[in-house]
Amino acid sequence: MKITGLILIYFLIPVNLLHASTEISGYLKTLNFAAPARENEGARGLSGNRARLEGRWSSPIKTVNAHLISDTEALWGSLLASQRHAVSGLIASDELFDLSWDFNEKPNFIWRENIHRGYVQVRSGALEAQAGRIRMAWGQGRLWNPTDVINPYNPLSVERQERPGSDLAHVRWNFSGLGFLEGIYVPKRSAEWNKSLVLGRLRANAFTMDFEVLGGKRGRENMAGLAHAAQVWDGSLRTEAAYNFDSEIRRDFARAVVSYDRSFSLPNTLYFLTEYFYNGIGERSRHDYAKVILNSQDQSFLGRDYSGFGVSYDITPLWKTEIYGILNLSDGSIFAGPKITWQARESFEFSAGYQVFNGRDGTEFGTLRDLGFVQAQWFFSWSPGAAGKI
Repeated sequence: MKITGLILIYFLIPVNLLHASTEISGYLKTLNFAAPARENEGARGLSGNRARLEGRWSSPIKTVNAHLISDTEALWGSLLASQRHAVSGLIASDELFDLSWDFNEKPNFIWRENIHRGYVQVRSGALEAQAGRIRMAWGQGRLWNPTDVINPYNPLSVERQERPGSDLAHVRWNFSGLGFLEGIYVPKRSAEWNKSLVLGRLRANAFTMDFEVLGGKRGRENMAGLAHAAQVWDGSLRTEAAYNFDSEIRRDFARAVVSYDRSFSLPNTLYFLTEYFYNGIGERSRHDYAKVILNSQDQSFLGRDYSGFGVSYDITPLWKTEIYGILNLSDGSIFAGPKITWQARESFEFSAGYQVFNGRDGTEFGTLRDLGFVQAQWFFSWSPGAAGKI
């Protein structure tokens, strides 16, 4: 736990020397998967265990802030060999700094440590700047985000709340309460210009709607995008689109999302989401999916058109059920992921779910394996010099 010790030292010393505010929090999680047997292959299992330690430090007048998150993980099981790429989804790859360390790695066992977040932020009036390992959440969609080219989100992920970060520098000018102009520079590990990202985004509010215009350089191609969000029928209507062009290695293409979600007050809260995704780099025939794999520079869906949905309901204040699903309109394959969560204590949560993939041979979701999971998570927090909870 070398990294854990460094975090404690880094965040506790400034409290004593500078009378700054510090908060230490984190969680212990075990996430266990089981894949049922299928033709020519027996049942498989995987146990993922993570200890997260998070530190936040703020100067006395809140002009300088620092945030650091360290993960220690141990994974083992017969499913690990075939799912190694999937279980590495939270480990940023090809970043400027290699902040992940694997120890005692074997075909069915991994012990590793990883800096999940680590950055410093400085504020002065309407200006703010930050640099380090950061998650920049761009886009309006809830399942797909065509304009988020820094850390694209995977809607098939079991850990929906977990997002990887990138090593970047970010400057933002908040010219109004609802508007800002920002710029981001993302150098990759090689620090080569033709692999880096340089992006800008403008957000403004007019007619009670949010509008975004963005664009820049993404590796060896350029991109431009638009996004919008508005309140419609007591819900939220969101749209976004991105166009990638002038690429040296692939054709120009567009991606777009139309999303609508709304909460209903029944005996308890019911949430509903529906979303359409147009994937211009995808293909309408499953026989052409190999082209998408060759042309895609990032995580990409294979089909051209998709429909997604999400429904959640608070059965009681302690019990919640949800289901998210995706239909590939190009090949007819489907994904559905029901889940139930029990808030057993204020600091302890238990959940269980199942991911179902169905489709003909050769379709996008028809080739993926069903997966059941159970998760237990214990949260803790502590503020030096104050009454914290553990």
